[in-house]
Amino acid sequence: MCKETTKENFEFFKKECQHWIDYYGLTQWRFLFKHQNYDSTCFATFNYNEYAMGCDISLEPEWSEWDGEITDKMLAQTAFHEVTEIVFVPIAKTAYLKLSETEYNKKMHEVIRVFENTVFKDYWEKPNA
Repeated sequence: MCKETTKENFEFFKKECQHWIDYYGLTQWRFLFKHQNYDSTCFATFNYNEYAMGCDISLEPEWSEWDGEITDKMLAQTAFHEVTEIVFVPIAKTAYLKLSETEYNKKMHEVIRVFENTVFKDYWEKPNA
């Protein structure tokens, strides 16, 4: 079953992305938010140009791999996840010298899951989050 994200979902997602962009101090990047298809197996994606310091973050309009309700928590965690991936961009090229892209992505996502279970969890569960 496919779930569709709404304009309201997208606005909330952008707000949450901006929170984490500010949190990490990613002021050197130029961000563009999109609500369009890149990979329907993902909730969101990001594409970047490291040299231009530009990054597009897209919330997928259709979540083909999700049967549940699209909640604010899911959107917030997805925003956290995408922005946290950007933090790893500076080490990606160096990592590719030792690891394949698949191996690097696996390791990066292992670390991001730790952050989701600690940093994001603390943020989401605090009063007035």
